[in-house]
Amino acid sequence: MATLAGMRKKDSIKYFGSVKHVAEVLGISTQAVYNWPDRVPKTSAALLYILSDHKLNLRLQDYTDESDRPRTNQVPSPQTD
Repeated sequence: MATLAGMRKKDSIKYFGSVKHVAEVLGISTQAVYNWPDRVPKTSAALLYILSDHKLNLRLQDYTDESDRPRTNQVPSPQTD
C-alpha cells in the first residue's frame, strides 16, 4: 500500500485539537475542512505548517502531481448575449 504524501488532515486536526480550531486558524468553515481529502490542500498545508511553528510535516515536492495543478488546457465557453 502506498504511503500518503503531503500533510495529513488527521495530523493537522490532532495538532490544533479539533476541526473547529483548524478552520479558525485558517479563517475557513469547518465544512471546508471536513470536505478536504486525506491530504490537506497545498495552500492550507503551507499555512498550517507556518502556524504550527513548522511542527506539522510539509514537503512541497509531495504536491507536484496533476491533482494539485491548475487546469490550463480548458477552453473557456463562448459568451452569449
